Amino acid sequence: MPDPAFIHVEKTIYGLKGELHNAATIVAGTKTDNSDIYLTADIYYVDDEGDHPMVFDPGNPANDNYLPNPNYDGNAVLGIIAHQDILYSGAEDDKNLEINGVVMALDGFVKWGGSGDKDHLRIFGALVCDNGSYRYTGGSGYNNSGVYYYDDRLRVTPPPNFLPLCKPLFLGFEVVK
Repeated sequence: MPDPAFIHVEKTIYGLKGELHNAATIVAGTKTDNSDIYLTADIYYVDDEGDHPMVFDPGNPANDNYLPNPNYDGNAVLGIIAHQDILYSGAEDDKNLEINGVVMALDGFVKWGGSGDKDHLRIFGALVCDNGSYRYTGGSGYNNSGVYYYDDRLRVTPPPNFLPLCKPLFLGFEVVK
């Protein structure tokens, strides 16, 4: 895959998973074809030594069980954009799901879309949606915990074709009477 990569699919993406070493943006659908993206297994950043940016300890019952990894020295960044819904299905994964990157549903939800019981959901990046977000419903889904940890690198080195966010700079003020 080129670095940076921009991938646009005009229909639904029924399975997205894997490791990312570079910068990429993946888009599903068009304004006239509101398509979904199914996240079927972990999507995580990996550096050249195989380190991940975050370390997950499911044995720790508190919400501080997802911590920065000081050994990670990669520069991967990912944007996942669906014109409709982004669904956590975990269909090809174990009980835990880790997603690194920006997850954005333009006209829909970011939600549980699988079946069965799961344990932990971890998002390292950002979550943006028009209609809301949930990780379980009716006793099915990621029932034990969900942790959303913002990746501040997205602000200065966003995925391809995303707008960077700069902190406001105040140079002075004017008093108006």
